[in-house]
Amino acid sequence: MVKSKAKENSVGLGLERLVADGNELLLFHGVVITCALGSDKGALGICSKKRCGVCRVIGSNFFVREDTARTTTSLCGNSWRAHEKVATECIANGVSPATRKGIILCKVIAGRVVRAPKFGLMDGEKGGFDSVVSSTGDQPDGSQDLMVLNPRAILPCFVIIYNVCKGTMFQ
Repeated sequence: MVKSKAKENSVGLGLERLVADGNELLLFHGVVITCALGSDKGALGICSKKRCGVCRVIGSNFFVREDTARTTTSLCGNSWRAHEKVATECIANGVSPATRKGIILCKVIAGRVVRAPKFGLMDGEKGGFDSVVSSTGDQPDGSQDLMVLNPRAILPCFVIIYNVCKGTMFQ
């Protein structure tokens, strides 16, 4: 009954396919990998590098980064959008596009969700919501991002590690 109600409530938000149980969604988060985790070198533990996104997420479970005041986390409805976001962040931060990247598949308890056309809502605003569904309008597939206000609502489940080779359309 909870799952059917969640599926019913997600109709029109574009999230029907992502409903897991109740108010859970399966969403994607792109990260940069700067350590040897998952490489041929055999590193199995998480590192302490501040720029290694996958180890920071696994080690802190999306809690606030020390170098920012950000408390929200943006998750994507599909892996391609998560890849695009991390690739854009690489360019903006001067990181090589060929840097290893990862997509973290997460279970998210969306809670009370509000729809916003742009990222106009900020942390601490009154309104009684836990997450913000946002569509910037630049996604041709109509995918939307979910801004989760509480990192405890996000459970990283799987990490997909990949390289982008020079000269491919994925850079």
